[in-house]
Parts: sequence; structure tokens; C-alpha cells
Amino acid sequence: MNGHLGDDHQSVPPAEPDESDLVRETSGGDPTEDASEGADMRTRAQARGTIVHQVLERIDLGTLENIVQLVAECIEDKKRQPHIRDLVKGDASRIITLVQNAARSPFVTNAITSGRLWRELPLGASVDGVVISGVIDLLHEAPDGTLAIADFKTDVVGDEMEARATAGAYEAPGGAYALALEAVTGRPVSSVSFIFAHLDDGYTVTYQGDDLRRIIQVARDRTRELHHLPVM
Repeated sequence: MNGHLGDDHQSVPPAEPDESDLVRETSGGDPTEDASEGADMRTRAQARGTIVHQVLERIDLGTLENIVQLVAECIEDKKRQPHIRDLVKGDASRIITLVQNAARSPFVTNAITSGRLWRELPLGASVDGVVISGVIDLLHEAPDGTLAIADFKTDVVGDEMEARATAGAYEAPGGAYALALEAVTGRPVSSVSFIFAHLDDGYTVTYQGDDLRRIIQVARDRTRELHHLPVM
């Protein structure tokens, strides 16, 4: 899920990229070399996250048929800079595991069962004079007609507790997407889920009920703050 909030004068940058491997300072050595290696690690992590999303957009989520071929094709995507392709060439097995974990999440199972799902869905809406725009990774219609949003996350998390803590950083963007989707469709959003591909079966943190209303209100408050900020 990538996107931003903004009006003619104000904007909010997207959240930090997924798959941002921790780059720690090292003692000694050439600082320029360390900085270069750190930049490569971040670029590689971001590229892995992008490829995971590309594969999840194209693959049969029920069977994961041709997963090896699809991952290889996405790694070799000619739109990707040669330097970046070289960085991720050795990551195919890791990317396959991330895709498998995400596809095994209960949210994806429910989406497939519903028969009404949309992947990489562009979204744009004006809320309180502020534009909310981006792309929803996976959306499906629940049996009661409400809409359920999912965002695939490739952040490196070690366990469920860390995943829940990380999800907290994405509450405002998640609430903004729910707010915008309701504005565009006129239909209620019943849940916003973050699927963590680094954990088995795509451990999922879901906001619904009071938690969902809370993050939607956070997003609404943020749009109002932007709308009333003085123009610099």
C-alpha cells in the first residue's frame, strides 16, 4: 500500500519502505564505504518488497502456480535498473518464501472464497479538502457487503509481538485508506489488515470495530490538520 495525503499546498510522504533491514553503524572502517553498503542494503530491501508485491499481484493466490518463474521474471524486470537487479538476484528463494507466507494468510483465503477481490486497486478521494491517494494491495467484499482492506508488509519482524508493534506505525495510512474508500464507494469498510510476510502464514494484524474507528478518526484528524496548516 503506497500513497499520500495532500492538498494543493500540503502533503504527507509515504510511510517508510517495507523490508528495511536494520543497518547498524560499524566501528572503524571507511565511513564512505559503510554508507555505500548501507544504501545498497536499503535499496535491496526495498527492491525485494516491490518484487513481492508484483508477484502477489500476478500470481494465482489459491495455487501459487508458476511461483518460481514469476519471481524470476519480476527480478529480471527490464524496468528495474541493472544495479538493482544484480542486488536481488540471489534473493529468489527468500522472495518465494515471503510470497508463500503472505498468500497463506487467513485474509487471502477469505478473499479467494468471497470471489470478489481486487488487487493493486488505485484509490483517490478528497476528504475535507485533502486528497488521499494510493494503491490498495488487496481488497475484498465480505459476505455482509462491507469492504475489507489488506496491506502486504515485508518489514523484517521477528515475532507476533514485533509485528503488532510495527503495525502501529501504519495505523494512520490504514485509516486514511478506509476513510477514502468509504468516501468513494459509499460503502462501509469493516476491517483494515496488515499481513506480515516475514512470519509463517502471513501473521495478520487486523483493525476492526472500535480499533478501526479509532484509526479512521486519526486519519480524519490528520486531514483536518493539513487543511488548516498555513501556506509557507
